[in-house]
Amino acid sequence: MLIEISFQGMDLGLKGKWVLVIGGSRGMGLSVAESLAAEGANLAIVARDEARLTAVAEELAAAHGVRTQALPADASDAGGIDAAVATALERGCDLAGLAVCSGPMDSYGELHTQPDEAFDFYYQNIFMPVVRSAR
Repeated sequence: MLIEISFQGMDLGLKGKWVLVIGGSRGMGLSVAESLAAEGANLAIVARDEARLTAVAEELAAAHGVRTQALPADASDAGGIDAAVATALERGCDLAGLAVCSGPMDSYGELHTQPDEAFDFYYQNIFMPVVRSAR
């Protein structure tokens, strides 16, 4: 399922600026990355699947004329996000924005049927990447 996000008619003031997109290679994160690229934002994209991430970064750069950096890392790992941010900065990405879109929400089924370990999974894969990225 493709989730379409549109900032149509809204100037986010990000043209030519770098935005870090955590989980930007598929799903909602890819839709956010596509919308930001359409606004002219350069993208430092973090995702686990390096091959897919690289392909997405190249496609977005070609389609929208923006600069991109593919930063393979696992958002559920504090060291992974720290390393990705450090690499982005080393590569000259003066980060002006952050979009955290990591982690699947439906890994364990409907909310009311989920066991306690599902919430541990969500905490580490959805909530903590936001905290780690914002630090």
